Amino acid sequence: MVAMKVSVVLNRRKAGCDEAAADVRRWAARRGVEVYLVDGPAPDELDRKRFESSDFVLSLGGDGTLLRTARIVGERETPILGVNFGSLGFLTEIGADGLEEALEALLAGRFEVEDRMNLEGTVVDRGGERGFYALNDAVLTRSGATRIGHFATYLGSGLISAYTADGLILSTPTGSTAYNLSAGGPIVNPRIRVILMTPICPHTLGLRPLILPETEHVRVECTQADEELRLAVDGQDSYLLDESAVLRVQASRRVTRLVRVGGLDFHEVLRRKLHWGKRE
Repeated sequence: MVAMKVSVVLNRRKAGCDEAAADVRRWAARRGVEVYLVDGPAPDELDRKRFESSDFVLSLGGDGTLLRTARIVGERETPILGVNFGSLGFLTEIGADGLEEALEALLAGRFEVEDRMNLEGTVVDRGGERGFYALNDAVLTRSGATRIGHFATYLGSGLISAYTADGLILSTPTGSTAYNLSAGGPIVNPRIRVILMTPICPHTLGLRPLILPETEHVRVECTQADEELRLAVDGQDSYLLDESAVLRVQASRRVTRLVRVGGLDFHEVLRRKLHWGKRE
């Protein structure tokens, strides 16, 4: 029988993560499971093969750690089990106290895997072209905090709107409960494949968030000279851009696979963690 292989990505700045990683190693030794610890931003070249051969990846930290884990996993699409050591933990499946029970469920095959849509995009300016994937969102804003930005958005070759705003959020359903929610965007069940487009503080009463079908290709341009822009992807990567920047985003074929071991369903998470529908 081939031993199960598990990689662990952890955030050492979160209290309890080091102890949890040690617990995973002890559990693995007892159960004959191979464990590889990713200690740093990503596996180095020598250890990448071990990481890529893993059956599962444990993410020990918070939502930010899970987003980093998703970026490390990339196109391998290895299932990820998120364990929360942070404050909100909206993306993570379980808390630290449920770790060993969840590991036993993985070993016994008592789990489900939920595919989460990614965004795929490119941004081009005078500095060249950069590509990216996002599990949560891609956020385009003015680099300076004192002036409003000028943007035009298109679907294919057709103009949607030209407007002034602090920025624009392009989000997946998974990211609908992140920055998109704070900016007044809608909550969307993560099983649905759509693109959310939410302006940040638009200087008009007539511009609202849009939900677009996954088949659409979104293009965003800056419409005023001498503007510096910043693109943030999943809160992990940040690109400083000039006013010639053109951002293109679409739904990706790539998915992030999240392990479910009987934790809260989406609507329970909304009620418990975001107090959705709560009446005082």
